[in-house]
Amino acid sequence: MDSQLFLIDGNNGDTQSNNISKEYENKQILLKSKFIGKYLVYFTAAFVSVGTLLFGYSQGVMASIIVTPQFKLYFNDPSPHEISIIVSIMEIGALISSIIFNNLNYVGIDIGGRRHMIRLGSIIFILGGFLQFTAINKLQLILSRLIIGFAIGILSSNVTIYLSEISHSGSRGLIGSVQFVFNIIGYSTSIWTNYLSTAVFTGITNNWSWRFPFLFQLFFGILLLIGTFIVIESPRYLINYSDKKPYYKMESLIVLAKIHGKRDFLNDDEVITEYMNILEHHLVSNLNNDNKQPIWYYFKKYKKRFLVACSSLMLAQFNGINIIGYYSCLLFEQAGMLGRKTVLMSGINSIIYVLSTVPPCFLVDRIGRKCLLLIGAVGMGVSWLCIILIMAWNNPMYTPKLAVFFVIIFNSFFGFAWGPVPWLLASEIAPQSCRTLISSCSTAVNWLSNFIVGYITPILQDKIHYKFYILPLLFCVVSYIVVKYYYPETNGLHLEDMASVFYDEATTIKNGSLKSNLNTIKRYNSIPSQLDGLQYQTSILSTPSGRYESSLNNKGNITVTKPSTNKQVQTNNPLRDVLLQDDNISETDDAQVTPTTNLLTGQQLRVPSIDEFVNSKYINQLIIRDKD
Repeated sequence: MDSQLFLIDGNNGDTQSNNISKEYENKQILLKSKFIGKYLVYFTAAFVSVGTLLFGYSQGVMASIIVTPQFKLYFNDPSPHEISIIVSIMEIGALISSIIFNNLNYVGIDIGGRRHMIRLGSIIFILGGFLQFTAINKLQLILSRLIIGFAIGILSSNVTIYLSEISHSGSRGLIGSVQFVFNIIGYSTSIWTNYLSTAVFTGITNNWSWRFPFLFQLFFGILLLIGTFIVIESPRYLINYSDKKPYYKMESLIVLAKIHGKRDFLNDDEVITEYMNILEHHLVSNLNNDNKQPIWYYFKKYKKRFLVACSSLMLAQFNGINIIGYYSCLLFEQAGMLGRKTVLMSGINSIIYVLSTVPPCFLVDRIGRKCLLLIGAVGMGVSWLCIILIMAWNNPMYTPKLAVFFVIIFNSFFGFAWGPVPWLLASEIAPQSCRTLISSCSTAVNWLSNFIVGYITPILQDKIHYKFYILPLLFCVVSYIVVKYYYPETNGLHLEDMASVFYDEATTIKNGSLKSNLNTIKRYNSIPSQLDGLQYQTSILSTPSGRYESSLNNKGNITVTKPSTNKQVQTNNPLRDVLLQDDNISETDDAQVTPTTNLLTGQQLRVPSIDEFVNSKYINQLIIRDKD
């Protein structure tokens, strides 16, 4: 039944349970912890971003090791084809795990929350890293890279989702960009670790020169594993699974209080409003069976979101970053550099690369996502054009230096825009009902694109040399066009409000009127009502196959009108009464309207009471005291 109107019932105007015992009528509860607010969020973001550091380290470590003489000698000087497999097999593992592990919930298998998935990824990474460190032949090295890929596929998807779900709308860009900074720190760390390792472990037969960088990455895997036992769980995940475990609602509210830095959270507008918005969104998804649909349903309903998420990560790879990331040393060899100097230049490039990722942390929430992507596409395209012309010139004195310079410029523009923003977009534009699905699909596309680039690069570099770089130049042009004319701007929107720019659930509400288009959901947040002294934004959500208008009169009543019939239903309390329950509404030229109304009751949409917290396992995190 497409045509439904959902009205949130405020439980007689009370967001709290009506069953508060007299013992707690004059009491309030506070968070015990004082490590809350932005400091907690930044700490959590830094700790969890170690997951993307592992991703960057795993990419960079092979870029420098494959040109190490000791590595070449031990593995019998691998051919370009063998190098392609060793380097790119990690992407196959990441592709497989991003599809399988991240979508187990759609086949009824629940591993746990975001923390549990990150924990699983860290354990698999430690296993793969140990096998890589102890590799005795090419087969074991390839197997270890495949297992590390399984871990990276899990981590790259879940870390970005987790960070988007614990961030404020005004700082989500900052938090999302931080994880990419860690990614590039990992990349830089791997290159410098290898450079120092070859300086310390000299001698053509000293295999510690390449084994030590593999061993060192285990430290970060263990650090991430420890962190998963410390950080908070995602509040949106908790709400999403509160149907099976009702006490998750209390934990979600406590987590939101910690994120917002509000110790007296039951009396805080900001915390309560966000909690109710998340809960409301979840309950309406349940009423629409949005959480129990086959995968193809989400592809059809959220087609543009899938396309934006997947295309942004695909273009980020085809723009050429991993031509540099995996094979910078080979590129520098093509330009005329030899020996450890190629690793040194890659290391210097990586430091500038890290520095380039810092500005978007502060700009992405100010100038927006699209602006950064457009600037990045132009900068990268110009860089590739210059690299092609310089290598065609082939001047022994200037070509190596200029090639390094423009590789650094390219990396800077990528780190400034196409590094952090696609991951941020993929995690923030998805609705809760299929956030994991969209994230895993876009991550899978990323790793498939990554594999293609990683596999063909050494082969085509060997066959057509600098002419190969025309391909990423063309993709930079395509990227500019796609972003300019297809991507929406998502800056400043709450996760639950992304539909306002994708038009697959909602359109714009102005001046207290509600206009619902065909098969859309409308968020109506313009009717304030006093609930326990709080200014609380109420909501009406609808999916009518038709067009309605509503207005608020001077008595606080809402009038809902079906223009073609002029039939009206009036309600004295927009939080209790059911709107538009008129069996005589007829079929119109606009669309057919089914006279069905679903009601979310106040028992469903409410804030847990003090009594519930006192009698829960969370009481050890709280303080009970008299009201001020």
